[in-house]
Amino acid sequence: MFYPLICALLFNMTYLLKSNNSERSKFPEMLFHQCVGEVWNYFSNFGYLGGELNYGYYGMSWPVGLPCNNYYLWQGYFAVGAKVAGDYYVTTARYNLREWYPSDDSPDSIIWGGLSDLTILVHWDDFLDNPYNQSGRHLGIKCLVRSLSWNAEPYNDFIIYEVGVTYDSSLCDIPGHGEAIDSVFIGFCYDCDVSGADISQPNIDDLVDFDGWVNGEWQQ
Repeated sequence: MFYPLICALLFNMTYLLKSNNSERSKFPEMLFHQCVGEVWNYFSNFGYLGGELNYGYYGMSWPVGLPCNNYYLWQGYFAVGAKVAGDYYVTTARYNLREWYPSDDSPDSIIWGGLSDLTILVHWDDFLDNPYNQSGRHLGIKCLVRSLSWNAEPYNDFIIYEVGVTYDSSLCDIPGHGEAIDSVFIGFCYDCDVSGADISQPNIDDLVDFDGWVNGEWQQ
């Protein structure tokens, strides 16, 4: 069974969708596109967790092999929040206002076999030299995220994310910050759509997993 919010994926191949060089990072911004199996999606090194995004990308697309991209995810993104000097701050990648940046001290990697059939390891951060976040709001946080997926039943209908978060006070520019931050939370945020196959209104979010049966209560 396909559960969109659990991120069911099958991987046999990985494609680099987009790569942008930058002045700050010696590693490019990348989207790793997994598109062999029952469900297709992508995974980035700057806080995006898949989604169609009006670019035609796969976003928890299922079933595959259709004439259209039947996506169920318009965008997925990652967020970390914390309490610093009595106030709350959040770094996220919401829509086009993303605030994460690929870390420049660790290369991203793709590993075949081993712990899972396909492992993707990425790093992103919100250090004080991150150009995507505002001055005075850099949390000094780095995220190490590993995705694990399998080809065979019964493990091919989900994906596992292992997340590590570190804090470096010397790379935080929030006034009054100390050697530790408080009340840290991690969020996986998903903007789901009903189905990319419904070209008229695919953004009816409340109808995700709608199977067409309305018990005679609704007519178009």
